[in-house]
Amino acid sequence: MTRYEQINDINERFIITYGRHKVEYLRDKGFFYLFTGFNTNSHGQFWVYDSTSEIKYALDHYADKHIENEK
Repeated sequence: MTRYEQINDINERFIITYGRHKVEYLRDKGFFYLFTGFNTNSHGQFWVYDSTSEIKYALDHYADKHIENEK
């Protein structure tokens, strides 16, 4: 498996978030992360979720909500 295929596989199986606001939004919607980690290069925390149609739907609405707030 090539590096590209590995990254693509990870992106299909998991959703990785980097912002605390998004994590709080997902928690309020009833989603819980699988695990959290710390990126030593960027010195930032990240959260990993199982990629499901429900969480994708919630994230679509999260993006729409923040676009409306910026107008």
